Amino acid sequence: SAGMATRAFGFWLRAGERAKAQGATLEARAFFDRALDAVAPADYERRWLALVGRENVFSLREERQAQREDIEALLELAELLDDDNRRAHAFFQQAHYGLRLKAFPLMLRAAEASIVAAGRAGSFLVEVKAWIMKVTALTYLGEWSAAQQAVEATLNRLPHIADDRQREYALGDLAFYYSRIGDSSRALQLMQQGAEAARRANDRLKVSRLGVNVGFVNVQLGRYAEACAAFEEGLAFAEALGDQALQTSHRYNLSYAYWSRGDQEIAWKVGQQALQEFRTAGQNTLGHACCLTYLGIYLKEAGDLSAAAAYLAEARAMYASIKANSYRMEAQAVEACCMLAQQRQEEARQLATEVWAYIRAYGTGGMDFPSRVYIYLADVLMAVEETDASANQVIELGYNELMHRAAKISDAGWRRSFLENVAENNTILERWAKMSTKE
Repeated sequence: SAGMATRAFGFWLRAGERAKAQGATLEARAFFDRALDAVAPADYERRWLALVGRENVFSLREERQAQREDIEALLELAELLDDDNRRAHAFFQQAHYGLRLKAFPLMLRAAEASIVAAGRAGSFLVEVKAWIMKVTALTYLGEWSAAQQAVEATLNRLPHIADDRQREYALGDLAFYYSRIGDSSRALQLMQQGAEAARRANDRLKVSRLGVNVGFVNVQLGRYAEACAAFEEGLAFAEALGDQALQTSHRYNLSYAYWSRGDQEIAWKVGQQALQEFRTAGQNTLGHACCLTYLGIYLKEAGDLSAAAAYLAEARAMYASIKANSYRMEAQAVEACCMLAQQRQEEARQLATEVWAYIRAYGTGGMDFPSRVYIYLADVLMAVEETDASANQVIELGYNELMHRAAKISDAGWRRSFLENVAENNTILERWAKMSTKE
């Protein structure tokens, strides 16, 4: 009110950061807006600071259009200032924006631009973070060879990071790649290491984000109590921080963990809540499709085949729209089994034949639960073909892959849980044993 705009800016900026840290995202946005109002258009340095804070709030609130505009403003300021550090930061935020949208080509391009700018600036920490973004994008896109090369490039740069905590964070984020290639043991160890570093630093956002992956790998290992604990903790932190997208991510994954441990009623309730959030936000296509897939599985197991098939078909179309083919094949295998149970044999055969062709061409890399795919595929092929030769081939391939993945799990208890507690894995073992006995 006294016309002291420069001093007012500093207080509005601090108020925004404080509100954001407390999860008061609506108030934080208002404070950053006031900071931007208080700064002159040509004051690029202060405008940068306010935009960085507000863009992060938009990300938390899932206001994607506004977030995109602030990222574009940051990129423009970085060019006006001719500052590679700022270019690297702005492109990194654009990559993170792509991750939140599951727009993986955009994510990849932005990560590569951030790597180049950070390399010129000598900013090793931002460069490593951008390399991890590149690894994640390539992993989602199923570009396994390029992803492996990016992992190696990231690991080669880690010694340049002096901060032990940041190195642990980086390894925790890289663990996503290992989980997608079936190395669950290494993935979980790295994720837990990163999460513990975040807890020591009281970094609730990092704990929550890593908690999604910690929980999911525990589900893959059949450690359902540990999975639920990780998701529940992460959800509580996401709610406290006001991160809407992260809350939804925890919910649909927590739903599957509940279902896997036998709590079907609460699994359905939590899954439906997540689905409603996805339908309202309309941003995360991959997460939305995964949620639909889980609900379709629940309905199939409950015997509501028509509703299950509808959910799975919707998921399959969403996966196809973003070229998430490994995920699409998982949903399609379950859908084929639903078609078979409804006596729609030709539709079941077509869906299953495409899945089988995909596996023979590309394998099951990137599939979350390949044993389920093999089981349902074998069921359909056994019913629609005159002989069970293809079904036996499917089960044998599934068994060999299962044992290959189990061999990567160094912890004996985790390996036993993986083989015995995960229903689909146990079924593969039983069917292979029966098939071997017959032979």
